[in-house]
Amino acid sequence: MSPIPLPYRPPYDWGRMMDFWRRRALRGVETVSDEEYRRTVRLPEATGWLTLRPDPSNHRAWLTLSETLSEHDEEIITRVRRQFDLDADSASIDAALRAADPEIAILPGLRLPRAFDPFESAIRTVIGQQVSVAGATTIAGRLIERFGEASDAEGLTHHFPTPARLARAEIGEIATLGMPGKRAETIIRLAAFTAGRGLENFDEAALLAIPGIGPWTVEYIRLRAVGDPDCFPAGDLGIRKALGMKSVAEVTQLAEKWRPYRSYTAMQLWNIQ
Repeated sequence: MSPIPLPYRPPYDWGRMMDFWRRRALRGVETVSDEEYRRTVRLPEATGWLTLRPDPSNHRAWLTLSETLSEHDEEIITRVRRQFDLDADSASIDAALRAADPEIAILPGLRLPRAFDPFESAIRTVIGQQVSVAGATTIAGRLIERFGEASDAEGLTHHFPTPARLARAEIGEIATLGMPGKRAETIIRLAAFTAGRGLENFDEAALLAIPGIGPWTVEYIRLRAVGDPDCFPAGDLGIRKALGMKSVAEVTQLAEKWRPYRSYTAMQLWNIQ
């Protein structure tokens, strides 16, 4: 297929966006460089791959899809625009945050890296509990290799495991990939929850009822997988460090002045450290 132009309003910090995805690239599912993001795609009706190339001088990105996805371009365009936050008005958001808090440091054009696949992001969040980004990425790669379906896209070997497949896994099968048994159980329960109910209609109470999922995990799933522009993981260590190690209660109260863009504030705080 011919590349599809995806316009956006500047400013857009492509360097930080691509760096975010590069450091978290799922082995076999994604490849990321400064110039290109590429991943496998699995829909109920088709599988294939996509490539996104930023074109900042013209305030657009170019999306290329495999021919197998030609009849699903509208759905994928919607997903990619959401994943890369292409519809945000960064200038207005940055101005609103400065007005609400003149002391906050603002990196212009910082967008929210959302999920192409909410389930994929939610599982990655659970894997990342109390684990470094590099460590979680390694474990996620093992999970994909063990439970993911093969892909025939050049340079991309797998699709991320489906909720149904992980829901059928044994705790020991997942734990041997490099995590505690309790976390493996959480992954299985979250997969079963997603297979039965989905993550589209966010239900915080139902997620908190899953053993091993607490407030930080719920807020991060809400921010990344659901893409809520106004949530705030107040218990996150990086955010607390950026704010001078205030208590969770103090951070929660402080964040009230950043509504309705608390998610964008969280991204600013993570990036200014």
